[in-house]
Amino acid sequence: MLVLWYCVLFILLALGISELLGMGERWLLRTPKDPAGILILPLSGHVEQAEYKLRALAARCRWEMGGQDILGIVVDQGMDAETRTICELLCQEFSCLMICAPEEARHYLDANKSLQSAVK
Repeated sequence: MLVLWYCVLFILLALGISELLGMGERWLLRTPKDPAGILILPLSGHVEQAEYKLRALAARCRWEMGGQDILGIVVDQGMDAETRTICELLCQEFSCLMICAPEEARHYLDANKSLQSAVK
């Protein structure tokens, strides 16, 4: 039984070390000034779970790509006033989130040509 626990512990240790090596590699190869990526969340009308969706987007921005900066863009496609207020409050709380109109989102994506191929 003790051998089984040692095997499980060894496997978990190997997985942890490989993940740490991968995080170190991503950290060494990152670009210092550009965001590593852009996550887009389009919202329209009344969204019941707007706070949940924005908090999930912010969490994903923080955890994706090994901690590199990822920008979360909330595209306003006709949100109602309550949803817009919730979005504005959460964008103030999380610096990685921003609200913009569809035209602004397209302009931001055009400025980041390296990300454009992943979007289309």
